Amino acid sequence: ETSVVPTIKFLYIPTAMYALRADSQNTPGKQRQRARADGKKRRSVIIKEVQELFGSDVQVLAITLDLDDGSVKQPVGFDDDSLFPKNGKDAFQSWSPHLVYVEGGNTFWLQHCIAKGNW
Repeated sequence: ETSVVPTIKFLYIPTAMYALRADSQNTPGKQRQRARADGKKRRSVIIKEVQELFGSDVQVLAITLDLDDGSVKQPVGFDDDSLFPKNGKDAFQSWSPHLVYVEGGNTFWLQHCIAKGNW
């Protein structure tokens, strides 16, 4: 007997935490690396809360969308990459996430990214 595991698709969107700082002494690459690591930690906290809320019988597929460049990164929840979107547009359109979480609150950065990416 095969059972179907309920799945929640979770799209995590960091906002200004991904912005590069011109006054930083770190290289842009190092800034991105640190921002992605911090974003992944924050996303993990939310995933844990979702799992606690819905129970351990629910599978959470999560991906991070960088609105600035439209890329998706750090898929978790399943080893099969074909279950995840390939870019930001797919993340919204064909993947149809159940939960979208926008971290931060810097509406200026959010507007900048929306305009830049033609979202």
